[in-house]
Amino acid sequence: LYLSGSSGNSPMYRVNLVVGGNGVTTGEATLIEPSFTNASYYNTGTEVQLSYVGGLSTDGTALYVTDGNNKLIRKIDLATSNISTLAGKLENYADGIGEEAEFRFPEKMVRIGTNIYVIDDTRIRKVDPATGEVSTLKTSGESYDWIERLTTDGTDIYFTSYVSNVNKLFKLSVADGVVSELQTSGGSDNSSSSSNIIGLASDGTDLFVARYSYGSGTSGTQVSRIALQTGTLTSYTTTGGESLSYMSGMEKIGDSLFASSSSSIYEIELSGTSATVSKLSLSGIDNSTSVNFEKMTSSGNSLYLSGSSG
Repeated sequence: LYLSGSSGNSPMYRVNLVVGGNGVTTGEATLIEPSFTNASYYNTGTEVQLSYVGGLSTDGTALYVTDGNNKLIRKIDLATSNISTLAGKLENYADGIGEEAEFRFPEKMVRIGTNIYVIDDTRIRKVDPATGEVSTLKTSGESYDWIERLTTDGTDIYFTSYVSNVNKLFKLSVADGVVSELQTSGGSDNSSSSSNIIGLASDGTDLFVARYSYGSGTSGTQVSRIALQTGTLTSYTTTGGESLSYMSGMEKIGDSLFASSSSSIYEIELSGTSATVSKLSLSGIDNSTSVNFEKMTSSGNSLYLSGSSG
């Protein structure tokens, strides 16, 4: 997993997941410190520090970052830690290449193929990391509001948005820009005004949805799986004693979901129809510094996160 934060210079961490002989997963964290070179900001020699990490994505060799306050899309080489600027400069909506492209407020992002899709205020922008070319994805179909959660199956984008006070699931077909509400069958997805979607992840075959229900007698974390080809929904029985009312990110690795919440990372181990939630033992982060994780992505058995420190 890779994580990030929004205080100071937005500290970012790589967390390697290690399964011990007892079968328990632990996390070994390493601080990612971007290295600035003359080429970091359009070869001008200017050192532009990250200011608000709104989204993360990775291909395993580079970490892509939305630099929200600076209106930039940045790239960090994971081998050298060198940071470069792919696109953006001024605040506006403008398609173009590199510094000719303009963003209003780039935030959440997902990677599909070699391209990155960025939520930019009310628009969805497509970024080609190889060239820095930015275009705007034209959408049609169902209406939605602010995009809350975002994930991809590697082909399309799945997201959540509040419509008429209900947190709904939508599918965005990247090929044609059509937005449709995701239809499910075979179980209860707790879609009501008393249930918030707090986590969304996909392994390419299924969509995993974490909700927090605060209705009478049903409070707690609830996890379900939606088969993307059929829409069949399967609900898990949550065990383990941990209950999460908020997640800043959720990723599917192996047979488990990993979620960041406040200063902790949790494993949600899926087996049959059971979802066992446990807090991950984390090493490598200075205990004297309080870190609240805010954004997360993953590659292989590593998590990448950003967070605010205090």
